[in-house]
Amino acid sequence: MQQENVKTTTIDEFEWFTSFQQLLQSIKTRVTIFHTTKQQRSMLSPSIRAMLEHKQYLQNKYRHSTLEEDRVRLRSWNKLAQYELDSFPQNKWSIFISQVAFPNPKHFWQTVKCLNKNKSSNFSAFTENDHIYKTPDEIINTLHEYFSNRFTAPKLSINNTTNVLASNLWDKLSKSSQHDIELVCENSDLKFTTHDINKIYEKLFLLKFDKWIQVNNILPYQQSDSRQHLSTLTRVNHITEQLTQSLNHNSFSVIVYVDFLQAFDMLWHHGFILKLYQLNCPYEYLFWIINYFKDRTITLDYRGHLSKQVKVPCGVPQGSYFGPKAYIVNHFDLPSIFDCPSEVHLHVDDLAILYSSSIFLKYAQQANEIETRINSDLLKLANYAESNHQPVNNKKTEFVIYHNSSNSKNSNYLPRAIYSATKVFHIFRLSR
Repeated sequence: MQQENVKTTTIDEFEWFTSFQQLLQSIKTRVTIFHTTKQQRSMLSPSIRAMLEHKQYLQNKYRHSTLEEDRVRLRSWNKLAQYELDSFPQNKWSIFISQVAFPNPKHFWQTVKCLNKNKSSNFSAFTENDHIYKTPDEIINTLHEYFSNRFTAPKLSINNTTNVLASNLWDKLSKSSQHDIELVCENSDLKFTTHDINKIYEKLFLLKFDKWIQVNNILPYQQSDSRQHLSTLTRVNHITEQLTQSLNHNSFSVIVYVDFLQAFDMLWHHGFILKLYQLNCPYEYLFWIINYFKDRTITLDYRGHLSKQVKVPCGVPQGSYFGPKAYIVNHFDLPSIFDCPSEVHLHVDDLAILYSSSIFLKYAQQANEIETRINSDLLKLANYAESNHQPVNNKKTEFVIYHNSSNSKNSNYLPRAIYSATKVFHIFRLSR
């Protein structure tokens, strides 16, 4: 009877410890409702699980029989199971890479879909500055203030020529009379029936706009995605090829990955229209785009509670067909600001700059050369970002060193840390 009580107490203590562990985990992830799964999904393949079960069977059999034949059989099976366990991650990764490299883009996106983040869960409260907002009115007012600040129009300077030209052109075109707009569009190809509305009308305009872009060769070859015949795989292959050439010569390369802060939400409408105007874009297209961007508002809905309208003087609508195209056209001139445009890679709003030095230089000289180029290019990028009101996200801007050097003496010359400044990135330093 005493042994049964001890056993029951042990089980209760274990259950209490498990519950307490789950409580800490739920507090860390801010989970309010959770449930335990009856059975967790195994990461191993069915064949490996069957081999491990058979190994357990052989192990139990040998413990009871202690025969030499059973020992040899268990040892052989253990080696086979261990080999399968060691090769399982590598085989799984090889299968994944082969599926990613499949030439069909649809197959590629189906494969990488498993890497996407889960959808955000519902929330009943949130914390800001040590204050908890619980009621719907408090939540909707706080969200209204946040999005009002997020979509604030960029501050323009009268001493900046680009700001003045962009503002004057926007005011001139946006305040044009209806008669002038109809006169310009009279012989335009932007004529559709009344049924061509909403997304269909947007797609129809995009067909005409794409044709104008292709005829005038606006987009640089460094830009992939959101355009025909240049997908994600194209950009990945280009970067891989350049890295392979450097690694084959036992050299190292540095790639600076730049992330723009709220890229689509920070698109400067006035500057975009100015760039299209300087590219001799037809006036009817400019009128259409201005009308598309002008007087946009958003309303926040939280459990039936509606906020006041938030004016959106910048950015592109989320989920629109025209948004990604407008972004890449707005930054068509981004690769040309760098010293070596051929080593600049763009994937919509993602920027990667590759730096490879001459193989005839020593490691220390290669590090000095790459350091100088990084400093120069990032100063130009900072000026470009300020001029186009497209800020860079310093927290997510990083650099990665790719090398296969096994010599510790050479490894001392490789850069080891990044020191980011508040505005300008010229504090990049390759430590010795």
